[in-house]
Amino acid sequence: MKPVIIDEEQPTASEKLWVMFALSLLLIATLNWYATIREPDTIAISEVRNHTTQVVSVEGMLISWIEDPYSRGENRMNAIIKDETGIVEFHWTNPGETPPIGTIVKIKGEVIEFNSRIWLDGVGQGALSWQENAIPERQEVSLAKIAQSPHMFEGEVIQIQGFISKSISPDKSFSTASLLDNQHYSGSTFQLELSISSEVKSWIEAKSEVILTGIVSYDTSDFTWKLKVQGPDIAVLANQTAWVEMLSFASEESWGYFQDSLVGLSGTIGTKQGGLKLQGVNGEEVCIKLPANTELASILGSVQTITGRLIWSDIEGGYCIDSSQHYNEVDLNEKAKDEVVSLQSLLALKPSEIQAQIGEHYNISAWIKYPIAPSSSEEKGYLVSTKSYSYNQASASTIFPSNRATWLEAGQEITANVTIHWDQQNMRLQLHIHHFSLGQTPEPVELNWANAGLGWRFLDDHRVSLIGNLSLKEGQTIVSDSVGQYWIEIDTSSIEALGWGEVWVSGRLEQYSIGATIAYRIIEANSTSGD
Repeated sequence: MKPVIIDEEQPTASEKLWVMFALSLLLIATLNWYATIREPDTIAISEVRNHTTQVVSVEGMLISWIEDPYSRGENRMNAIIKDETGIVEFHWTNPGETPPIGTIVKIKGEVIEFNSRIWLDGVGQGALSWQENAIPERQEVSLAKIAQSPHMFEGEVIQIQGFISKSISPDKSFSTASLLDNQHYSGSTFQLELSISSEVKSWIEAKSEVILTGIVSYDTSDFTWKLKVQGPDIAVLANQTAWVEMLSFASEESWGYFQDSLVGLSGTIGTKQGGLKLQGVNGEEVCIKLPANTELASILGSVQTITGRLIWSDIEGGYCIDSSQHYNEVDLNEKAKDEVVSLQSLLALKPSEIQAQIGEHYNISAWIKYPIAPSSSEEKGYLVSTKSYSYNQASASTIFPSNRATWLEAGQEITANVTIHWDQQNMRLQLHIHHFSLGQTPEPVELNWANAGLGWRFLDDHRVSLIGNLSLKEGQTIVSDSVGQYWIEIDTSSIEALGWGEVWVSGRLEQYSIGATIAYRIIEANSTSGD
């Protein structure tokens, strides 16, 4: 029997196990390191659902993004990426710089599925990248151009200018509005729905002129063409005066249209339990919030025009005017007669108070309701409290003085020295203008061929503009629509210098009769190329 010889140089079984364990740890660490540094597979968005819990890469167009989507103060952004196969949501924690929407980007993240939702979860600056040449060029277009052929711009990044329909709050991650081609809704011909993602930098007031960059898309849920824009990318043109919508107690049911907007309302200031109120002539009232340094003793019981933001108060169960940042005091009884007051303030007085002011001179600001031609004689017309028609527009019969050398345009602002008189024949108060100064001439009203005929009947004597094809018809210069269904005479000879073809024509719309038929022509016309 041979003796058992133990070689002290040979490793034991336990030592071999430790070596194998150490090698396996090294292999696992190496594989983890490789999985971390390797570039994940780039897949189509339609394949994302097949890679749950895996880290993948997707390349597509950045459609929109929202910072801190749930307003919890999180350092997080949600973005939407689109390629030819579909759309995917990207949740980005500790995000870095974000390129303009429309940029082709590459995102990396883990595919997460929860409650039938799928998204990519990425962390840090490297989770989203792009090449400089992937940033799209912005093409500048007009609302009229999009209205003619919206499908031609689908998926395109465009830059467009117009007037925003309502005030946008800086504390909302998602907002909707409309972009108009006219500051006033009633005067606009074209409008484009806006889908605004992420918070704007500060309040954007209703009717502000803005420049937007966004992507045109068709929303199948409500069959509407929309422009998707980012809140921080909305640029408000400089040197604009915030529009204040003048409200009336008589049209309180329409106040909902102006919620969050800057408004003005005239009435008598009084107190109520827990605060202040503005009271109308028939006892209607609305709560008001004034700056802390307001001297209440000097204004209580007086007629004032309060301007501020119209907000809904759950405590009051109704609207309040918050003028803590916007306050404009007008008191017809205590202010000097040479101070300019609004027509709305004048008409807010009780009838008995107005009767007591007959013969008194006031300087008022208002707008002209209808065009008034130059003349050497007096002319009866109307002054209104707002630039364009609205439900709460106040109107006053007015006698305009003689020797007017220029047209007074509809919607033109006017500052006038007036006296209040009683029109006995029509049983109403009437303003007599003694002298006046005019504001800037309004832009022409843009005519729409779709409303040709009866749709133009309210624009007699108005300054208008129209795009169409310039040509001759029986020796008369005309402008017609694109299919030749409608046409209108152009009373000018210099317009022919442009040559025939598509042109923009502006001038004054004149209505005349041909037998029992009403016809139109544009006089005092000039034109520019339609290109």
